[in-house]
Amino acid sequence: MLNKKSFFCLTFLITFPLSIFSQVKIESPVDAVNIGIQFAEEYKIQHEQSLIGLQIAKYSITPFLPSLSLDFGNTDSIKKYSTDTRSKSFSFGIKQLVFNGGKTILSYQMGQISARQQYEKYENNLKQYSVEVINSYFSYLTTLDQLEAQRDLLNNAQEEYKIMQAEYKYGLILESDLLEYEIRIMGHTDNLKKTERQVQTQLRSLKYLLGLTPQIDIDISYTDDFDLNNEFYLEEYSDFLWRLADLKNLELKQLKQSLDLSKKQLKYQQALYIPSISFETNFAVSGVHYPLTEPSFTLKFNIAFDSNPFLPLNYSNGYGIEDDRINKISHNANTTLSAQPTYFASRKLQNLSMVESINNLKLKKQSLSEQLFQLIASHDDCLDSIKIINKSLELYEKKIAISKQEIAKGEKKRIDHLKDLENYAEEKIKLTAAKNSLYNSWYQLELLTNIPLGALKDVCKNQNQ
Repeated sequence: MLNKKSFFCLTFLITFPLSIFSQVKIESPVDAVNIGIQFAEEYKIQHEQSLIGLQIAKYSITPFLPSLSLDFGNTDSIKKYSTDTRSKSFSFGIKQLVFNGGKTILSYQMGQISARQQYEKYENNLKQYSVEVINSYFSYLTTLDQLEAQRDLLNNAQEEYKIMQAEYKYGLILESDLLEYEIRIMGHTDNLKKTERQVQTQLRSLKYLLGLTPQIDIDISYTDDFDLNNEFYLEEYSDFLWRLADLKNLELKQLKQSLDLSKKQLKYQQALYIPSISFETNFAVSGVHYPLTEPSFTLKFNIAFDSNPFLPLNYSNGYGIEDDRINKISHNANTTLSAQPTYFASRKLQNLSMVESINNLKLKKQSLSEQLFQLIASHDDCLDSIKIINKSLELYEKKIAISKQEIAKGEKKRIDHLKDLENYAEEKIKLTAAKNSLYNSWYQLELLTNIPLGALKDVCKNQNQ
């Protein structure tokens, strides 16, 4: 038998997540999103809740179905100066709503709209989370590329510094030039340490965002297959992307459903004055001993103004049948009057709620349109920047090659050459940042238009076919 200590250790090993002992490999932003969704428990819970909500809304048909009632009674009575009595009874009844001005259907439809809103809210939250993960992923890679560029710059500067030390030893350069170069190297060393810390911070933030513990080792890579020749401007697709956003944007869908819900709620309020009509039947058998041999049947017709705020009148007309004849006719009416001082204010508030929904939808469309066109402009600006930076890098490479020759001839100082290396490194960092901004605009546009992640370019290209 296991003792308590062994049982605890075994339970710990079974329940503790084994993934912390392995390496998580991420080769693309989609990998990062899939891992995040896999470990993000809150989105799993939201998904299950929204699916259950849809199922509940779909099967909330109880008000449409008849209600059944069963009753069994056994009564023994002893009376003084009278004969004892004994009776047994069993009854079975059905009540069915026939008409209530569509209030039941409206209530059912409102429940379905609310359930769909919750599901689309989950989808929108998941989409926003995906974009957040992608932005964090590319921000980390951007800083990592910046770190690599700074290391290359520092290594080149240190190699040049060794040569300068030898040149100073032989009196070929001034001490002030050597000291200025050394100061610049110290500055680059400090920048490199800051970037290293920034990389570690961003990596830790990415792990947290993915739902991973800091101890997990992550192998992050990305194949930059960016081909400038395959890129294109999005300005000519502005109208097409706006139509997609207007049709498929999840936030707009929620607002449209809120408007639809407000309309149905107003319609429901207007139907409060319409009565509910229902039929009720009851079959009963009674007697002193089993089997029970005294059947009876009742039929009741009900009209209820129970939702009328001013006169909630209920009226019923019933018939009893026994021994093949009508032996009972009943008429009943009742009402309970209560003051409704807030009724008209509530109706006005209901109307204002619908007006508010219309206005919110209008404002969201304007905001979404502005955001969409800003992202398109940002994308096209980044594409222009990438083209210019690529040309600048080519020019800097030529300039650096010429600069080396000029240093060899003694026509240029190494400190000036270092400035060329610094400018070249800055341009490389700018290129990575511009690409990251371009990727960011892609995914933000996919979020707004509800296009699958990574499919923006294909969707735009297919538009022209």
